[in-house]
Order: sequence, then structure tokens, then C-alpha cells
Amino acid sequence: MLSGNVRASYAFCNGQPCIWNPKNNKHKNRTLVNDAWVRIKNKYSVPCSVEESKKKRNSLLTQYREHLKKIKESTKTQNKLNVEKKSLKVILCIGSGGHTTELLKIVTKMNLTKYSPRLYMMADSDNNSEAKINSVEKDTKDYQICKIPRSRNVHQPYMTSIFSTLHAVLYCVPPILRFRPDVIICNGPGTCIPICFVVFLMRCSYILDCRIVFIESLCRCSGHNFIGCLGEVCILVDLLKLDYKQ
Repeated sequence: MLSGNVRASYAFCNGQPCIWNPKNNKHKNRTLVNDAWVRIKNKYSVPCSVEESKKKRNSLLTQYREHLKKIKESTKTQNKLNVEKKSLKVILCIGSGGHTTELLKIVTKMNLTKYSPRLYMMADSDNNSEAKINSVEKDTKDYQICKIPRSRNVHQPYMTSIFSTLHAVLYCVPPILRFRPDVIICNGPGTCIPICFVVFLMRCSYILDCRIVFIESLCRCSGHNFIGCLGEVCILVDLLKLDYKQ
């Protein structure tokens, strides 16, 4: 902390432009510059020589420039973070029939500028959902559709579904790594099992920093569906949204 006398002397120094302003026509005249330093010394009775005063001033300027540089770097970093997090990459898990309709209704209420780009992941055997997605996203271009194998087909034995689920899990790894989502939104279709499982493992391995949001289907009056129970029991889900009262 500078004393009042020192602060005043340097304030007076600012009134001597031949000392600090290289554009001043007297700046290169060493005699005039030295006279200015002598005036500062005599006016404020600075207890040191002119050369020592110059060194102290230069030291203060160096410290000031260093602090100013740190402030500018901090501001740039903060601005960069704000730009990077201006929007979130989202994966939306599409089922078939009712699940797709409900999730797309949610999409129509979302601020798509904050959730961009969007990757819709759906089963490769689903022939109807793609047209619905394209209809909802008809005025946008920042979305993609990715088709993955089903974890379990209708009436498929649960024993064989173990292998088909493992196949779906492995299939999901490359597109998720390429997209690197910030948020997963799902509402209960079986398609979301391998997606959520892969994202959960990647987050535990510090490969991704992604959150999983499960929104319970509107048709549920009480209790979770199978996917909701699985996500809650296995701690896969970060946010569980219910639309009924218990």
C-alpha cells in the first residue's frame, strides 16, 4: 500500500508528460526530463535520489502491467467459457409411438437455441419416428438422427435380449464419443438403456461430463415404468421428473 505522500508524488509525475509520454516533444531531452524528476523530488521531499525514484516508479509500473495482464487473461477465459456454454449438446432418446409423441411435444416447448445441436437416437427398426422428428425440426438445421440396434424386440425372450443389449451398447459408443453430449433426455423407451449406460460409464471414466434427465411418461398414474425403476435403482439418472402426485 502506497503512502499518501508517495501517491501524491506519482500523481504529480503524471502531470510531467515529458517523463512518461514518448510522443511528447521534450521526452528525448534528458536534461528536461531530469529537471522534471528534480521538481518532483523537491515538491514532495522524496527521501531518495532521482535515480532511486525512477527505479521505484518503474517497479510500480511493472507490477501494474503484470496485474493488468492477469485481469485481461481472466476476462478472456471467462468470456470463452460463456461462449462455450452458450448452448448444450443434447441427445434425445426416441422410442416409438407414445414415447416419441410425448418427447417431441417437450422439444416443441424447449428453447432450441440453448439446446443445440441435438442428436435424436432411435431404433433402426422404427419406421415412423424419423418423419415425426423431421416435421418438428422442419425450421431448423442443427439436428441429426442416429439409428441404433434395438436392445430388445417385441416378444423377444429376456435371455437373448442380454446379447442384443450388449450389441446395442457397443454400437452406441462411437456416435456418443463423436457428439460428446452435455445432456441426455429420455422418457422411458427401451432404446435409452444402452445410451444411458454408455454415458454413465463414460462419465465414471471422466471421458464425458454429461447429465441424464429422465421424464416419466405422462400416461403413468403411479410408480415408474421399468426404465425409470432401472435408472433410479442403478443410479444412472441425475434428474427424475414425475408428472403425478404420490
